[in-house]
Amino acid sequence: MRDEYQIIDEPKPGAFEQYILDPSIILFLSIVVPLFWIPPFHGRVWIPLIWLWANGYFLGSPTLKKEISFGILGLLSLILTLVLFSQLSITWLPKESLVAYLRTILFGIFFFTLYMIVSLQSAPYAIHQYVKEQNQS
Repeated sequence: MRDEYQIIDEPKPGAFEQYILDPSIILFLSIVVPLFWIPPFHGRVWIPLIWLWANGYFLGSPTLKKEISFGILGLLSLILTLVLFSQLSITWLPKESLVAYLRTILFGIFFFTLYMIVSLQSAPYAIHQYVKEQNQS
């Protein structure tokens, strides 16, 4: 009887359903883990993005294309910011201060990107959890 209707936002998990994780936990881990360990090859940036995209894929998220788009736009924004700051020349500001501002702006762009992906993925995850609980009852 359950197969008679379909919710548009209902996720469609596949074979990797056991690997689905709450996207808020991924965001939290992407903030906390680099305090104790910095992954090599700028893994601090790409590991959370790949993890969130994989989580959306495993979840069967209906917003997966938007999540990937936000991630790509975030990465392009990071690259553009780096290019613009490399061309910036402020004589009255010491180079160390400029680097500190750049780091703050880059973290802001990065965490805003992660937040947007997590906010998109949270609704399908909540529906997934609800359906999973209903099936267990």
